[in-house]
Amino acid sequence: MNSFNINFLTFFGIGNIKFGQNTFATVFTCLIFYFFINLNNQSFWFLLIVFFLSLFYSPFAIDKSIEYFDNNNPNQIVINKVLGLSLPLLCLSAVFQLQNLPDFMQNFLSIIWFYDEHTLITKFHATIYYKYLIIINFILFRFFCIFKPFQLSYIDKKKIFLGIIMNDLLAGLYCVLFPFILVVLKMLIFLVTI
Repeated sequence: MNSFNINFLTFFGIGNIKFGQNTFATVFTCLIFYFFINLNNQSFWFLLIVFFLSLFYSPFAIDKSIEYFDNNNPNQIVINKVLGLSLPLLCLSAVFQLQNLPDFMQNFLSIIWFYDEHTLITKFHATIYYKYLIIINFILFRFFCIFKPFQLSYIDKKKIFLGIIMNDLLAGLYCVLFPFILVVLKMLIFLVTI
């Protein structure tokens, strides 16, 4: 069981790379999502189930295997990066794969990236940009993980599951909220210039 836990936590060996383990893990996560979205237009449910199973299994795996790593928050554990980046990528895949998604949810999850005062790009056009949205979320996620704005630095200092996983889940949530913050700022700037 410990070998499975270690493989799970290192994302099947990616965490054992000597440098850039977090970047490699997030790139691999992007490739997995891109592959599944292109492979099957119903893979959202599979990805969602795998996400929640991994999320619920992570505390157990960390608790049982933390002594095999160098310290309480080792760089070899990269499942946190995979789970954190999965949040915004799951939102994107929901928009592109769920055909019966209500309009307000579709707009809430995707259209915001393409907003300007005259045009809302439709779901069809957004699918063309899906790979670019994955790259944008990758860059945003790595930015939030490296610079740890807001509460991420505080949570990162915790030496338990909360610190290992939660700071990356918050970084993923920041990626989801980032385009909405841009729209609000744009509206505020527009109101100030009137």
